[in-house]
Amino acid sequence: MNLSILNRLKDYFDNSPSLFLLLCPYILITYPSIKDSEMFSVFYFLLAIALILIADALLGMVYKRSAKNKKPLYSVHLVYSIIFIFFYGDFFLSGLTSIFFQHGFFLRAKATVGVMFLLFFLIVAFIKNVYSFFNRSIIFLVFILLGYRGFALFNKMKGGSSGISAKRTLTIRHNSDKPIMLIILDEYASQSIFGKSVVADNKPNLGRYLDSTGWNTIKNSYSANLSTIISISSIFNGNLSNGYNYDNSSMVKVVDDLKNASVIKNLAKRNVILKNYSPFTITDHPYYIFLYRFPDSFSDLLMMNSLYLNIKVRVANFNTETVKLDHYSESDYNQKIYDIMVNTLNTPGVSRQLIYVHLLMPHYPYHFGNEIALDGYTIDNYYQYWLFTNKKIIDALKKAKYLNNYRIIISGDHGLRGTANINPHQTFTAFYGFDKADVDQLRSVQDIGNLIDGSFK
Repeated sequence: MNLSILNRLKDYFDNSPSLFLLLCPYILITYPSIKDSEMFSVFYFLLAIALILIADALLGMVYKRSAKNKKPLYSVHLVYSIIFIFFYGDFFLSGLTSIFFQHGFFLRAKATVGVMFLLFFLIVAFIKNVYSFFNRSIIFLVFILLGYRGFALFNKMKGGSSGISAKRTLTIRHNSDKPIMLIILDEYASQSIFGKSVVADNKPNLGRYLDSTGWNTIKNSYSANLSTIISISSIFNGNLSNGYNYDNSSMVKVVDDLKNASVIKNLAKRNVILKNYSPFTITDHPYYIFLYRFPDSFSDLLMMNSLYLNIKVRVANFNTETVKLDHYSESDYNQKIYDIMVNTLNTPGVSRQLIYVHLLMPHYPYHFGNEIALDGYTIDNYYQYWLFTNKKIIDALKKAKYLNNYRIIISGDHGLRGTANINPHQTFTAFYGFDKADVDQLRSVQDIGNLIDGSFK
């Protein structure tokens, strides 16, 4: 009896495409990073496994029936190939795109996915006994992954620092009900990196303009974090970067931290309302536009390592500009957020309100409607877009009819990354309507949340 079952299993693994085996490595890679998330559900996880097993059985039945009747198996090969590319394509996407580019072939991500799919489909359709090879290889890989997870768990059980952050506290002496607008300029570098070129009178100089209009400015403010979402999460949690390297946190943990943002929860208890104009979900305030590939539900969480979030980003809001597997449609987003910022500053304002405005500027791509479009990720193009960003912010402030009704913070989340001889931790921060003694307590961009928290009565 037992021998018969083993023979059937051997026959199954040797001669049939197995969706369950195909997805085992994906599950083993993904599960450890999602199991502790607040979005994780044991029930839905087991339901997903059950659905995989059912789909596996159905595909196996179709395969065996078609093979027995000597019918073409292209439909089975097609389904197997689609599932493989969907769940594993993201693991190879950036690497393959880079390889193609280095050899003179510029393929956008959607073309790279197409190439991967075509090659894999040809392999499964025309190589004899390919499923036997895949199944045996996957079983071998599963044992390696299980051994790796066991070794990692053993090291974790041996102890070590938990890396818990010691949150900074500020003593804020001046608070009021006046609304606060937080304007984040994504990847905004300190003006000092450009030397004398930015000092010229004919160049838009945000720091100089703010100094001349009574703002408190920090020309070389320090950001402890070089990831946008990590920096924002640290800000809205009272500086999680104080005490350990928060940059090493997993994206799942950071997303959970944002959903439990302590600063926003503290403000809510005092009836301060958050207006969230950003690509991030913060506590129960959803993102304004879905732009980044961060999980927001259990299905997002389970498929975060697949192409699912890539696809979701591009079809979000049925925006035809984003139905492309290349980079984000940041230009449309920036125009909308900029208009919201301008319109808000031209209305009297509502007391006890925090308005969070996140502009993906001067972050690449360097494009803003019909006003500017620069091709190529170069320091010269960044500088031109940085100057353009300065001009847009200065224009918005000059046109603001009710500027005095607001307290305003303008800051980069971090500086320019990936460029030699430029410190990416250096950015720029400015304050309007805040007491200098309160501002002087800040040691990094990540302290801004504490300042905001203490600045409301």
